[in-house]
Amino acid sequence: MLWRLEPETDREGRPRILIQSRATPDWSRLATPDWLAHADPGIDLTQRLGLNTLEAGHSFRFRLRANPCKTVAGKRLGLLQPEAQRAWLQRKAAHHGFALPEPASLDYFDFTRTGADRQYQDFRITQNQMLRGRQHNGNSIRIYSALFEGRLTVTDPARFNAAVESGIGHGKAMGLGLLSIVPCHSQHPGI
Repeated sequence: MLWRLEPETDREGRPRILIQSRATPDWSRLATPDWLAHADPGIDLTQRLGLNTLEAGHSFRFRLRANPCKTVAGKRLGLLQPEAQRAWLQRKAAHHGFALPEPASLDYFDFTRTGADRQYQDFRITQNQMLRGRQHNGNSIRIYSALFEGRLTVTDPARFNAAVESGIGHGKAMGLGLLSIVPCHSQHPGI
């Protein structure tokens, strides 16, 4: 099961949580039984997004809250600089069957944007934060996270489907790794 706390709230101001699971989750252990009383019904992503007919070259808008990091002396260290975070996601994209947009030429340079995402019209990194939690043994953990949003293009449909199903990166128990996508309608008519 993958999940993500979304930055937006619903109309009543309640937090929005996106959950993806192959099987119906068992919510009986939740401390607040009515917490999911307003949950939307599930949808079949394979059918809804056309993942069973996916081809290289299809484009999607995406959102991914992830743990951009590198391992140094056996410890994971969060990547704090936007260019290092983008490079981390480019490596993950190549491994998971998709590509990110190339930097815009100066003809299309958007001077209203700030930081490293200024040169990328269809990509941005927001909401960098340190997540804190506890492991089952009681040890405290800290995981650095960043929210990636933009456009991607599928390069390998099988690996891309696996990334949508299984997530990307570390920290999935902390709500990281869920790759949510929406088709770019110009390439997916009828979806």
